Amino acid sequence: MKLSYIIPVILLLSCGHNEGGQKQDFANNDANIQRKNLDCMPNDTMINKNRVRYIGGDSTFSVKITIDEHDSILPHRFSCSVPPDLFPTLYAEAKGVICLRRSSGRDFIEFIICYVDNSKMFLRTFEIALAIDLKNDNVIYQNYDSLEYVIVENYKTGYQQIVKIPPEIISPRVYDAGIKNNSLTLLFFDDKKLTVPYINGNIKR
Repeated sequence: MKLSYIIPVILLLSCGHNEGGQKQDFANNDANIQRKNLDCMPNDTMINKNRVRYIGGDSTFSVKITIDEHDSILPHRFSCSVPPDLFPTLYAEAKGVICLRRSSGRDFIEFIICYVDNSKMFLRTFEIALAIDLKNDNVIYQNYDSLEYVIVENYKTGYQQIVKIPPEIISPRVYDAGIKNNSLTLLFFDDKKLTVPYINGNIKR
């Protein structure tokens, strides 16, 4: 199946529905938080100098991120009353970056990307997330308002490669994506598949 078209653009998105949400810097803000153990909390994870810790309160908990000795707390607390899949857990990591994932079946998948740049920690969130390429600082997600668009975005610069799903794909909802040999493959709920060129590192600038 051939690609309809690809448009490289650069755009810094506003909060909106949080797909490609605003880049936020967040400082160490956990000085007064007392840690409690809650049965619902995921297990802490540490890989190299990257660490994800869960800090419990009475019935909610916070998520503390450590990247290269920089610490911060995610801006939202999480309630034990929700399904465990909605708790953010480590999905991928590399030097200077952590990607957390939370979901509700196939209909809602969110990536929370925390990274350090110039000694500051930044946070980006992406709904309808499909895949992440930490080597090239790219995240792939479906447009929240217009499902016929899949976006490859450099989460540091905001530069985008936009893929328009061709009209012959009747149900444009993507449930999975993969990157291999400079190609991006999209898998749809109606069992169709679309493979397009993946610009990868060229969208950094």
